[in-house]
Amino acid sequence: MSHFAVLVTSKNEITEELLTPMMQPWHEFECTGYDDEYVRDMNITEDALSILDKEVWFGAPLKPGASELPEENGVYYTYGEDRAKEHLVDGGTKGTKREYIAQAGISEVEYIVDYYGYKVVGPDEELDREGDHKYGYLRVDADGGLVQVVDRTNPNKKWDYWLIGGRYSNRLRVKGHPVPCNVAQYGQLDLDAMKASITSDRDKYVGAACRGVIEKHPHLDRREICRIWSDFVPLQEELRADMEKLAKRPDNYSEWVTANYPSNDARHQCFKHGIQSAFYWHAGVPDTVADIDAWINDPEPLSMFAFLHEDTWNERGEMGWWATVTDEKDEAVWQRACRELFDSLEPTDWIAIVDCHI
Repeated sequence: MSHFAVLVTSKNEITEELLTPMMQPWHEFECTGYDDEYVRDMNITEDALSILDKEVWFGAPLKPGASELPEENGVYYTYGEDRAKEHLVDGGTKGTKREYIAQAGISEVEYIVDYYGYKVVGPDEELDREGDHKYGYLRVDADGGLVQVVDRTNPNKKWDYWLIGGRYSNRLRVKGHPVPCNVAQYGQLDLDAMKASITSDRDKYVGAACRGVIEKHPHLDRREICRIWSDFVPLQEELRADMEKLAKRPDNYSEWVTANYPSNDARHQCFKHGIQSAFYWHAGVPDTVADIDAWINDPEPLSMFAFLHEDTWNERGEMGWWATVTDEKDEAVWQRACRELFDSLEPTDWIAIVDCHI
């Protein structure tokens, strides 16, 4: 699961009461349970049937000592020929999941019901959107054949819960007030103090990350660690390309990297010494930043993953579990969007930092 910072703007002072209806259009129905005007009945029949077209290897029995595989009525399946040979006595039969369930004596409707956990709705049956069919349903015809699979969801979902400040508390500083806060008028912000605070925090986090690395590798110092990271950043795309060529992702990623690149290569050094995890996961250094000193000393005073302005949600990318981001905007593009937001604000406009979770 992931936390991310959202900056919200308003013409009025932002309170939880004011913010609740502003945030509501982006709630994740599956978690909030709020069945409101933002929830839609989405026809996912095509997606559900496509699951049955996936290529699998299936058969029985399992080899002695083999780990358990998904199973229906004594017939097992897995993805990939190598895994099938490893676990199934006969090496398995290549086919589709539709062929697999047919051999297992399971109908398409039965399998899809089990896969999604939805209840079946007959041709003359009324929907119970407050009970059995609140989150989805599978409609069948008079003969029990599949008609439609429906997922009830908010297609614009961005959060499953939120709170003002949260783990991003006290990022705002107001002129003449020494105590930081989470809600303020834009014109009252002390941007220099906010920038200095971010610089101090980043220096502290990078310092702690370096000390953790040095503790295990005393021959290194902060300057050398930062140099290795700087050399590593532009090599990541090539590293990802090398990984994609593999038939199977290695069980231990760090060991694979150190074994497949020479000792003088920054990729080898970064993973061998734990620099990648120290900087990215513990110090919060973006994996696109090569110049650590510039990142520490010249931060944007206000940074966020998304902003909610005039009923429009803008985000750097699509946030997923474990802080995995897809469709991420380029840093320059995102910073330009943020600057345009700030340029549009009046000094009397209110802003708040909101901690969102998905």
